[in-house]
Amino acid sequence: MKNDAPSPMNLAEARMIAAAATRADLAAPGPELAVALDALRSDPAEWTAWSREHQFDQCIASALGEVCPPPGLRQQILAAHGAQRRTHPRRRFLLAWAAGLTVTGGVGIAARWLMGRPSPIVGDGGTSLAAAAAHFLDREWDHAFELTSGTLGEIRRFLETSEAAGSMDPGKGFEQLATIGCRRFFWRGEKAILVCFRTRGDKAIVHVVSVPRTAVGADATEARSLFREGRWHAASWIRGARAYVALSDQPLDVKDWG
Repeated sequence: MKNDAPSPMNLAEARMIAAAATRADLAAPGPELAVALDALRSDPAEWTAWSREHQFDQCIASALGEVCPPPGLRQQILAAHGAQRRTHPRRRFLLAWAAGLTVTGGVGIAARWLMGRPSPIVGDGGTSLAAAAAHFLDREWDHAFELTSGTLGEIRRFLETSEAAGSMDPGKGFEQLATIGCRRFFWRGEKAILVCFRTRGDKAIVHVVSVPRTAVGADATEARSLFREGRWHAASWIRGARAYVALSDQPLDVKDWG
């Protein structure tokens, strides 16, 4: 009898599918992409290599957004490489366009992004942590991470070895969630830490920002509170020496991460 069961995805297939994924695809992965990401996570070396490559792509894409390519460059690249007929041209075109910027002087901008941008200072002394986090996500975050990572443990190790490191312990529920990456910025003179999590079942992305407890004032409570902050569904709480706020464009369900 013929066996029609699908064969498991190998790492080569997983790499190809993940490499072609856009930012929107990664924010809400379909069944095939979800399987590909799980396959890469099962191999730490593959996951680390893909994460670094993905972060590199994000930085290049952000830099290219600020530079207009010379007229006709796209047609020249497509003609030279035959990319019209390729299944996954996105990465090849992106890197070829970046190479073309070398000729036009745009490589200086790309290098500035790849070497890292200074962390912005968000809001004035009167803004709340939730308002500062929402402002950062809406207006100042370029969607590039300092570290692209799959686990909270990896992010903690990165923070522990970084200058002016801060702890990140939002609660036991978050230990089981996959992470996308982390980024830092300044608020009220303190370094705020942003970590992006995927909820169970990839229902939503939850952006968690942490600052020292002393930065939010003495009236902050340890109990978790749910509210709206602009377009975001939000929650705030205190844990240990840190204050936390979580923001998501989907209604927050503490069963998914609490």
